[in-house]
Amino acid sequence: MRIRSHLDPTLFVVFWHIDAREYDEEFRRLVRSQTRGKGTDVGRIFDALRERESRIWAHERYHFWQGLRLPFLHLYAMQTMRTVIVGAGTLAKLVEDWRKWADHALAVALFARLDSPFHLGANRSGQIALGSTPLAGYEFTLKSSPKEMLECAASIFDYQTSCKAVREMSDPVSFRKWCKRNPAYLRIFDFLKDFLSSDRLALRTVLPLINAAFHTSYPERAFAELAARIWGGSTGPNPQAAAFLAQSEPCRWHEVFQQWLTEIE
Repeated sequence: MRIRSHLDPTLFVVFWHIDAREYDEEFRRLVRSQTRGKGTDVGRIFDALRERESRIWAHERYHFWQGLRLPFLHLYAMQTMRTVIVGAGTLAKLVEDWRKWADHALAVALFARLDSPFHLGANRSGQIALGSTPLAGYEFTLKSSPKEMLECAASIFDYQTSCKAVREMSDPVSFRKWCKRNPAYLRIFDFLKDFLSSDRLALRTVLPLINAAFHTSYPERAFAELAARIWGGSTGPNPQAAAFLAQSEPCRWHEVFQQWLTEIE
C-alpha cells in the first residue's frame, strides 16, 4: 500500500505514512524540497496525489470533522489528554529519563474505549439487542466497536462525495458498484440493512444515525435504540413517518434524530 493514514483521537492530528519507494523521483524530490516546520504548506504534495489517494485525505478530514462535532469524542479527548498529562507528571517523578518511561507505564483502560467490543443481535421482526458478550437466538449478529462505527460513517461519506448526482447518494446499486472498486468499512451498514430489510433505507440513514449515536455518552446503546426507531417508523402505521420516508433525499434527518435523542434514556 502506497499510503497508510490515521487520526489521533486525542489530539485530532492526521498522520500520513507514505512509502516513498512507490513514487517516482519527481514526487520524492518535491517532498524533500518542503521545509520542515510549523505552518509548512504541503498543498503541492496533495496536488500530486492520485484520485484514490486524494479520497484517503477526504476520509481522514471526515474523521477530523467527527472530532470537532461529536460530543462523545470531545469527552474522550479531554479524558485521555488529562490521563496523559497526569501520567507524564507521575512518571517524571519516578524516572528522570523519559525514554525509559515505557518500561514503567501501565495500560490505561480509557485509551481502549474506542476499541471496546460490543455485540448486536437483531431480527427482521424489529427485535434488536445490545450485549457485551455474543448474543444467541437472533437472525443475524454483529461484533463491532465505536471505532468501527466511526469508520463506517467515514466510508459512507467517502462514497457520497464521489457521487455525481444527489440521487446516487441513496442508490444501493451505485453504492455496491463503488464498493467493488474501493475498500470500505461496511459491517455496520450490512447489519443495519438486514435489520431494516432495505439497502436503500440503510444507506439513507446510517450516516446520520451514527453521528447521532455519538451525541450520547454510550454510542453503542444509542445506535441500537435509534435503529429500532427507524424500523418502527418504516414499518408502522404512522402516516407522518410514511410521508417523510416517501420524500427524495436530502431529508431533514438531523431534526428527526435530534427529537429521538430527547426520547431515549
